[in-house]
Amino acid sequence: MKIALIYSFNESNWFSCTKIVKNLLSAYDEALKDDEIVRLNFNDEDENFTLSGLVSSIIEHNPDKLIFLDHKPHPFNVLKQLFAESPNFSSDIYIHIYGDFTLLFLNWMASEKYLKDRKVKFFCASDAQVGLVEKCLTGDCVSKVPFPVDSSEFFYKSESKDIRDKYGLPKDSKIYLYTGRLSAQKKISELIEGFDRAITNSTIDKNSYLILAGAFDSIGFSFGGIYEFEGEYYRKWKKTLDSFHPNVQDKIKFVGMVKNSELVDYYNSSDYFVSLSTYHDEDYGMSVAEAGCCGTPLILSDWAGFKSFKFNKTTKVVKTALGIKEPKLILESIDDAFSGLVDIEAEQRKIDSKSFNDYCSVSAVATLLKKELSASLEQFKGFNHFFSTLARLEGLRIKIFYDEHEKELNSNYRELYEVYASDS
Repeated sequence: MKIALIYSFNESNWFSCTKIVKNLLSAYDEALKDDEIVRLNFNDEDENFTLSGLVSSIIEHNPDKLIFLDHKPHPFNVLKQLFAESPNFSSDIYIHIYGDFTLLFLNWMASEKYLKDRKVKFFCASDAQVGLVEKCLTGDCVSKVPFPVDSSEFFYKSESKDIRDKYGLPKDSKIYLYTGRLSAQKKISELIEGFDRAITNSTIDKNSYLILAGAFDSIGFSFGGIYEFEGEYYRKWKKTLDSFHPNVQDKIKFVGMVKNSELVDYYNSSDYFVSLSTYHDEDYGMSVAEAGCCGTPLILSDWAGFKSFKFNKTTKVVKTALGIKEPKLILESIDDAFSGLVDIEAEQRKIDSKSFNDYCSVSAVATLLKKELSASLEQFKGFNHFFSTLARLEGLRIKIFYDEHEKELNSNYRELYEVYASDS
């Protein structure tokens, strides 16, 4: 069997996507070690790249299966030229879907004419994203394939470099760790407020520290009409932090970006990894998966891709809901998540690490891919009326998910994103 993997040979500007593509390539290599793999560059920012050259290579190789790995560029232009030059091209087509699916309705709608009635499979990284994409399709052509984690980089270590030494923290201190972008949709302000309440109310040990590793951004929440200027979210976060008692302020450490090679020690040193994100593109959660592969106990929002990570008994969950203006965390649920926390012993962390490796290591995903690629595919029946409505609104440059008159999220948002929030 001949397989063509289509992706940009240049790394994405989104670091998580760079990791995803690299690890997917490793998974495909393992899954298809007895098959012929052709790697083809799809990068319209490369001065040596030509679309005609890529399409000619696809036609020349005539693969049994054509697989789009990367989130950017969108497959539309390749599909358009491929079927213009070779209308009878009949390879099975597989497309990995990323969080930007809901930002590209027009591109997907334009792709329909080239995909319809052909054998197509969309791969989503989480159960919730499968549900979201299925809301947009006619027929059944979606499967879950988690984004893989490189277990040679992220694994349980009985002995690791203790980050308490790095930051001068007491040896017996409890560490709650967040890694990733710090922004409004990642709910960093709500996280530090929850930590403040937990410390103040003695819900957690007074000798606890919250470490925030990453960089601030100003993405806001455009779906809900919330826009931010450069540095605005940092100022909001700092204002919240300054309102806490000085003793609590001292226990919240913003440490900036951490090298990827050092993260394994951060995860293994921490008592809990915490992320309360309600990001609209939270299709999976690479940092959560990496922490889980290290056996780090988790405190997670019950939102989108995170909902697929609830299989370890040590994981604590914060309920979410679709608010009027933005997704929200249930306040009482944040406080409940911080209550009753216990020290997770090494043996349990090993068990938890294995659970994650069984779910999303490169080898685990390779096994799943091999099964998926050996299964027969259904013909793609197209996008449904709901999806075509969303695409039409995007084409008319009308806000898809926001009611300008009521100044709140509209019914389109609620219909599409209800699968991301907690079950009521």
